[in-house]
Amino acid sequence: MEYKMYKVGSYNIHTIKTDKFKTIKMDIIFRNNFDPKTSALRSLVFDVLTENTKKYNTRRKLCLKYESLYNAYSTMDTTLLGRMLITDFSIEFINPKYTGENYLEEVFSLQFETIFNPNITNGEFDLKTVELCKKRLIDRIDSVKENPSRYSILKALKALDPNSLTSHSILEDKDQIENATNEMLISTYNDIIKHDYIDIFIIGEFDENKIIDLINKYAKFDTIKNHKIEIYNENKTRRIAKKKKEKSENSQSQLVVIYNTLNLNDYEMNYVLPIYNMVFGSSSLETKLYKNLRTDNSLCYGLTSFYQRYDNLLIVLTSLDKKNENLALKLIDKSFNEMSSNITDEEVKRAIDLKITSLNMINDYPAKILETHLFKYLNLAPSVDEMIKKFGDVTKEDLFHVHKKIKKNITYILTSGGESDE
Repeated sequence: MEYKMYKVGSYNIHTIKTDKFKTIKMDIIFRNNFDPKTSALRSLVFDVLTENTKKYNTRRKLCLKYESLYNAYSTMDTTLLGRMLITDFSIEFINPKYTGENYLEEVFSLQFETIFNPNITNGEFDLKTVELCKKRLIDRIDSVKENPSRYSILKALKALDPNSLTSHSILEDKDQIENATNEMLISTYNDIIKHDYIDIFIIGEFDENKIIDLINKYAKFDTIKNHKIEIYNENKTRRIAKKKKEKSENSQSQLVVIYNTLNLNDYEMNYVLPIYNMVFGSSSLETKLYKNLRTDNSLCYGLTSFYQRYDNLLIVLTSLDKKNENLALKLIDKSFNEMSSNITDEEVKRAIDLKITSLNMINDYPAKILETHLFKYLNLAPSVDEMIKKFGDVTKEDLFHVHKKIKKNITYILTSGGESDE
């Protein structure tokens, strides 16, 4: 696998040549700082762009065009990485060596058309398309409450630190969507094109010179960016952990416990804490949390822990009957306290083996390979081989040491028919 990067003024091209796959995958990645005051509006713009184009002015026409290109598959996804907002326009298509001569250029032309030739007439996006996308996004915002686990985490993060960006999600403000005018959408679109950092990643078997020539032909980004993009969030800590309970109409209670991770060095943040979390609650049926809450006490239905590295948070989430809330809290505390001194070499080895197995699978999937190279380019992760080596070096003593840097911040309960209190 051969990686190269080409700086083209206002954007970068990253090529990864390999003959391992029968398809080629290209990701056009937009990056900028997250601002909850405009993030829903950005989401609306990106949704409108991928709904249709000036040339293919309905969703059906656009889909038929993708189908005509041997079912080329295009997606758009926006994720939040700490304080950084990433939108990924992706297309996966068959290797042109199996197709006609003009196939590759048709694919590139179509994918960049969704960005640079939107369905705009007289300076306005097509109104029918805008209204369709507005309704879709508002429905998505409204549906959050239908997922009690997701909703309880969002509520817990709001209670943790309402002034932190961590307490906000990309798509949460219905007013931004409902009140969006065409003028606002055009302004936001132009701002994205001019001010987002752009990186274009492509993986597969291809003629490198031809690929670069086609990208430069159709990628009309022409503004140099030099503003700083922040990544890591800081969330306030508490001397004494807070507890908040709110009632719901759900049949099960949702219990969320959030811990701050404090003053971690790079090794602890990137390698020790992920293994710590796997031993604590995220990796298997043999974690501390699973053993204490499910195996020994049969308390809960869903149970996991996860580490939000860019927010410096460790989060426990469980679903259970209301009558078991207090006992579950005690057992979560017990599990957490066990992490201070009661970890075996076998538990650490099992977590490391699972992590290394997962890393070894990266090279089987083009999307994972691209993601790994993106993180390496952003200096957020090294190569897969280096990660495997460093995870393999983690010891239980590392886990005991990092435990001292983890502090409970808040317990949040979305109780089933219960009372609300602070």
